[in-house]
Amino acid sequence: MTRPARPRLASLACVLLAWGCGDDGAAEPLDMQLPDGGSRDAAPVEDLGPDDGEPDAGEPDAGAGACAPLFHPMLAIDQESRAVGDDALFARSMVDDTHSVSHGRGVRVRTNPGEELLPACSGGHFFGGRRDLPAPVPQGHTVWFRIFQYIPSEFSFGYKYSRNAGDGDEAAACGQSPDGNIWLKWLVFAPDDGTARIYLSPTVARRQLANPNPRVRIISEALHRAGDFSVNLPRDRWFALQMAVHVSDGDDGWIRAWIDDDYLGEVQGRTTVNPSSLVEWGMGDYWNGVPWTDGEPGRDTFWIDDIIVASDAEGYDAPTGIDAEGHPYIPSCIRAADLD
Repeated sequence: MTRPARPRLASLACVLLAWGCGDDGAAEPLDMQLPDGGSRDAAPVEDLGPDDGEPDAGEPDAGAGACAPLFHPMLAIDQESRAVGDDALFARSMVDDTHSVSHGRGVRVRTNPGEELLPACSGGHFFGGRRDLPAPVPQGHTVWFRIFQYIPSEFSFGYKYSRNAGDGDEAAACGQSPDGNIWLKWLVFAPDDGTARIYLSPTVARRQLANPNPRVRIISEALHRAGDFSVNLPRDRWFALQMAVHVSDGDDGWIRAWIDDDYLGEVQGRTTVNPSSLVEWGMGDYWNGVPWTDGEPGRDTFWIDDIIVASDAEGYDAPTGIDAEGHPYIPSCIRAADLD
């Protein structure tokens, strides 16, 4: 199969943000709108990991990319051509050979904002960043973002300052706001106008390793209608995390989410403010608070690998996989190297 050359990556655009969603941290009722206009009740919590296999269970079999027809993506990124130790995709990240999906290399990401151990007054909100898409995804088109992640069981999603967590006075002394937002902005798309970003967010466990209320949320800041799914992000194995956005300032917009090849659900409604296009993708945008770690090994480190961004915008192809409910998506068996 002959495919057109893939556009080169645009330069890194790590944008430091200080604006939050305005979420008060309270649990919102489930609001997942299905394509037929019905609704889906909250399901029991599903623990998708860790599994009983090797530490990197889920690594692909040879030739796994034959699972669906290939297509021309916007981006297809793995670490095959990078040397261990080179600066990688985002802030506080490095190419690493501890865990990988393919080619023996992944990207290690640290959430710790500085060398000193927290709690402390210094430090930033950010551990990742956003990058330019090769081309805008305009109104009426769809974009898919799939990224493999390896999150150790000892990793903490928690952060330092939070409402009713007993550290409000310390937050005030450091000039920080104990905003109490429980949602960590983990994957993100951003528009070319304004701040109406789109997020896939896990709940923050604050000062705990095991999340007492495991949920994953998809939300558009243009709509502020959230879809919450009762599910844990897997631990101690590679898994594919994916969201797709149909860009629209009207009722025909939607956001969808998958873990591995399991469809979680969608939220319907406007995803941008007219006439905005989506122009940036990223992850680890920021906490609404200062990232927390007690300095114990591994609590601030996770890995990413094998990133694919696809779109039906002009010049690119929509993904060719179809999930169990009939939605197009990027199957976990397709790898970035298949699409080079």
